[in-house]
Amino acid sequence: MTQAESIRRHVLARHVAPARAAGVVELAVRAGDVCAAMGLRDRTPNVCSVLGSRGFHEMAGLRLLERVGPRQSTTTTFRYAIVEREGSAAAVPSPPSQVASARRKASPASACPATARASDAPVTVVISCASAKSPLAGHLALKNGPSVLFVADPKDAPRSRNLTYKHPDDPAGSGLSWRQVLVEHNRAPADNPRGLLPAWMLYRNRVYSELVDALGVGNVFILSAGWGLVSADFLLPNYDITFSKIRKSDAYKYRREGDHYDDFSMLPRNAAQPVIFLGGKKYVSLFCRLTSGVESGRVVFHNTTDPPHAPGCELRRFGTAPQTNWQYACARALLRGEIDVRASRLGASDDLGNG
Repeated sequence: MTQAESIRRHVLARHVAPARAAGVVELAVRAGDVCAAMGLRDRTPNVCSVLGSRGFHEMAGLRLLERVGPRQSTTTTFRYAIVEREGSAAAVPSPPSQVASARRKASPASACPATARASDAPVTVVISCASAKSPLAGHLALKNGPSVLFVADPKDAPRSRNLTYKHPDDPAGSGLSWRQVLVEHNRAPADNPRGLLPAWMLYRNRVYSELVDALGVGNVFILSAGWGLVSADFLLPNYDITFSKIRKSDAYKYRREGDHYDDFSMLPRNAAQPVIFLGGKKYVSLFCRLTSGVESGRVVFHNTTDPPHAPGCELRRFGTAPQTNWQYACARALLRGEIDVRASRLGASDDLGNG
C-alpha cells in the first residue's frame, strides 16, 4: 500500500465517513492533524497533495471550497462541501462566517418519503453485503506480519506473499479470535492505523451511502456473509466471503449453510420501527436467525416467484426484470417513497415492481 493510499483511507475513515453519517454539510481537515494522527513526520507535502487532489475529492464525494494557509504546511486547512452521492452538491452556506451553523444533523423522519409514510417513525433497513469492496479497504494484520484477508476456508486459499488467510473466528493470539480483535479495534475508532472503513463505505455500490444519507446511520444495518449483522458505522476489514455460487477455484470463499460462524447480531431487540430486509434468498435464513428476538415487525422483500422460508416475517415480492442485485433497485424505490413500509399493510401475497 502506498503512503497516498494510507492517507486517503485515514481521512475517509476518520473525517469524511463520520461527517457524512452525521449529516454535516461542510468539513474542514487540517494537514497537521492528519500527520499527527498517522504518526507522519516530514510528510506534510504528501498529505496536502492528497487533500487537494481532484481524484480524492471525486472518490470521497467532496467539493473543495477553500484552501486556507500556506500551500504545504501543518496549518494548511482544506474546507470541503460534502456532496450528494448522485453528484450534485449539497446545499451549503457560502459565507465562511456561516461554517459553524452549517454543522447540522439530518432529520431521518423528513429526509426519506418512505420513512414519513411509516406512521412518521423511521424504518430500519437491513441490506445484504456486496462482493465488490472499495479499493481503499483496509486489513487487519498479524503483529509484525502480513495483512490478513478473511475467507471462508483458509486452508484452501492460494498462497500469497503479501497476505495471510484467516477465518473470522480463527485464533489471533492472546486468547482472542480475529472477531474479538475487530471488536477491540472498534472500541477505539479514533485510532485506526489499518484504515478500516465503516461498513457503509466498504462496499462499492452507492446504495449503502444513499441509505445512510436518507435514513441516518443508526437506521441502517448490513448483513455480511463474513461477519453477520453489523451496524452501518461498524469498522470492517477487507474480506472475501460469500453465499453466492462461485467457480471451483474460488471455493475457499464460499460459506456453506451449515458452516459455523460466531456472527455479530447488532440490531437492537427492542427496535420500535419496522425492520426491512433487502437481500438475496441465501441471506434470508441468516437474517431470520440473527433477528429472531426483534420485537418489531420484520418484512422480507424478495425477487423470486418461489418465496423464501422466513418464519416470523412478512414476505413481499419486489419484481424486477434483472434478478441480479435487485435489492439495490428495491432500496431506491423505498427511498423514493414508492413502497409503503408499514408492516400491517404487508403480506406474503403482495407483489411490487415490473417483473
